[in-house]
Order: sequence, then C-alpha cells, then structure tokens
Amino acid sequence: MPKVIKPLTKTKIEAAKPDPNRDITLHDGQGLYLLISPQGAKLWRFRYQAPDGRRRLMSFGDFYRVSLEEARNRRAEALSILKTGVDPAEAKKARSETIKSLFGEIAGKWLETQRPNWSEIHSYDYARKLELYILPVLGGLPAQQVDRAAIQAVLDPLAAAGKFETLKKVKGIISAVLQFAPPELKVIDWTKQIGRQQYPAPPVQHRAALTRADEIAGLLKAIETYRSSGLITALAMKFSALTFARPGEVRQAEWAEIDETEKLWRIPASKMKKTGRPHLVPLASQTWAVIEELRPLTSHSKYLFPSTRTKDRPMSEITVLAAIRRLGYSKSDMSAHGFRGTASTVMNEKGWNRDWIERQLAHIERNSVRAAYNHTDYLDGRRKMMDWWAAYLEALETDATLPAVP
Repeated sequence: MPKVIKPLTKTKIEAAKPDPNRDITLHDGQGLYLLISPQGAKLWRFRYQAPDGRRRLMSFGDFYRVSLEEARNRRAEALSILKTGVDPAEAKKARSETIKSLFGEIAGKWLETQRPNWSEIHSYDYARKLELYILPVLGGLPAQQVDRAAIQAVLDPLAAAGKFETLKKVKGIISAVLQFAPPELKVIDWTKQIGRQQYPAPPVQHRAALTRADEIAGLLKAIETYRSSGLITALAMKFSALTFARPGEVRQAEWAEIDETEKLWRIPASKMKKTGRPHLVPLASQTWAVIEELRPLTSHSKYLFPSTRTKDRPMSEITVLAAIRRLGYSKSDMSAHGFRGTASTVMNEKGWNRDWIERQLAHIERNSVRAAYNHTDYLDGRRKMMDWWAAYLEALETDATLPAVP
C-alpha cells in the first residue's frame, strides 16, 4: 500500500529542528517538500517528471520568505504548466529572460551602474524622471519594442505642456538606457530618428525680474515679512538675492561647501552642469549673517536649505517660487531665477566690470577663442563687487543712502 502523505502545517514546519548530520525532508504531497539543511535553512523544493521523461527539481525559495500557501500556489502553477506539455522550469527560465529584456529592468540596472559617477542630486533627478515620465509608458515593454512611436508617447505630453527642457533630458535618458541594453538583444536607439524639428524648442523667454530700485526694495521688504510664514524659505530668498546663484545651486547648497576661513561658497564642478567647472561665490558680511542665522536651524542637515520632510534632501525646487507667488508677484513680475536678472541688470547699469558679472553668474564664455585663454576667476574684483551688491540691497531694504560704486 502506498504511503499516505499528510499535508504540512505552519506549526509543524516552525517546530522542525535541523539534524547536524544530514538533510531532512518534510513532504507536502504532489512533489512539494521542505528541505531542512544541517545549518537550519528551510528550503522549498518541487520534484516532478518533465514532458521528456526526465526527473527534475525546482526551487521555490525559503520558508521565511515564501509561505506554505505561496509554495502550494507555485506547485499548482507548475502542475498546470505540465498539463500543457511544457516543462515549468523552462517556462520559468523563459519568463526570467523576458523580464531581463524589459526596458524597466534595463533602466534600473543602467541607473545603478551610473550612480557612482553622479552626484546625489543628479542621481535623484534622473531617477525621478524615469519614475514620473518614462517607466509608466515604457517600463513594461521589451526593449526591442521601444520604437519611435513608443518614445513619442513619452515625449508628446511634455511638448504639449511646454516642458522642453524636461523633454530634452527625458529623451537623453531613454537613449542612454537603450544603448545600455545587452548587445544580444539587438536594441535600436530610435531617439536618433527623432530630430529637433520634431520638437522645436520654443522662443527664448527671459526670466521675469525686478530691475527698478523701488521694485527691488519692495521685494526685499516683502521677503522680511515672510519670516513668520517660513523662516528658512525667507532666508533662501535672501540668500538667492545676495548671491544670485541659480535656484538649483541655492537649494542644493551644502554646509561642507561653506569655507568659513576664506568666506567663500565653493560649489563643486559636479553641480555646475552649465560650465563643468567649480564655482566660487564670495560671501559678503550680509550674506554671512544669513548663514549664521541658518546655522542653528539647519546645521544638523547636509544642506543649508533642507526639505521640510527630510533633512537628507534639499528644499523642493518649487518652494522659493511658491513663496514669491504668495508675496503677490505674478509670473510676469518675478521668478526664482529673477534674482540673477535683477543683479545682472543693476550691476551692468552701474558700470561694473562685465567679466566679473558674467563670472559671478557662472555663464559660459560664448567667444571660443576668448574662452580658451580666459581662465581667471576675477576673485578679488568679484569680492569687491559682491560687497557693494550686498550693501546696495541692504540700503534698499532699510531706506538708507545707496552706496557709491567704487
């Protein structure tokens, strides 16, 4: 008479002890059993006869991750596949290969491979663009099926929304992932077939900025009133006005970049996407006062202006802009980038050295010949200029006499 196998129970499995000299097997029936190793591992196994007559063995994982119920479900699935004349192990292997060829799987491996070469902010930016725009459309497709039409399904909504800078970056990410695919998949990078004429860039629009002295004074006084609503945000706006760095550079500013001895903000090359070179920002006494006010508030964080949700991330990219809107300034009046336009306009009007201004703005030299020979930072001149600028803003805010240009 054949031996009757009594189905396993969770209690029996948990109570089972290993034998230090041999493997123990606890059978559940229909080929499913639990192997207990001498070291104490409890591993699900499924033994069956393949369609070609061979005896084969599949692993379903360990008991601590795969419950008894889930192991039985996997056995039922394998038995169902066997009834169709297919070896379940081969079917599992085929599914695994399919998953490995999915765009989303390749994108994940590409991202992890590239992370060591990127800054934390750069990695976060690319991961977010994959999550928000790319993977919802392309993630479940085999990489070989990511053709021109599929890519345009990602890019078209961005173009319709006027997000051309985001579109450019998203297109570049898709291209990088497709090129990262294993050669044996023979993936074609269809982004190269989508020319600039497909998504023409919009006309250059200058960022809204206040340029009259009375307008600038009004903004500075309004920023002071914002302290009661959000002190760190108010200080971020003031820091932006004093340094006129790009909004992304301000919100990603780190305490480790502040040089107390030289009174400099040393922005590393990895954060300067436009120029690819380190950028030095002289800190006037008024700017240093902002830093000292920030110190007890955010020095526990990596960033001068951390996120309100977690100290491990910088302030959101819309925080300053939202504050400007709450102060009553419309899109046509002022933007987060507007602090740069304000400073540039005033300083050029006051006759400051154009090279100092452009270097302070971290602009790229458009004259290739001049750029090849001009490597100076004009640091002494820019210190003098930034001291004047801070004194100018302070005078506007306090209704004092404006400082003369040296």
